[in-house]
Amino acid sequence: MEGGVVLNALVDKSLSKLQQIIDFPLDKADPEFMKLLSAQKDASVALLNTAVKVDETRLRARTENSLTKLLEKINQRRLTA
Repeated sequence: MEGGVVLNALVDKSLSKLQQIIDFPLDKADPEFMKLLSAQKDASVALLNTAVKVDETRLRARTENSLTKLLEKINQRRLTA
């Protein structure tokens, strides 16, 4: 398997596992309640941090792309003026 295919498969598995952890029903009477709650919190924080990083990367790429296009237009105008 190519690296990208493997990575996508692992991301899908990881997201499924995070979903299971976050959705796991908790019982306050369970002696492991605090550990399970902590695992759910950690999974949620990890997912949110990753989502923020992905969004920042996408925004940065769009901004850089827009800036490059704008500079090209300015240069074209200068050359034709």
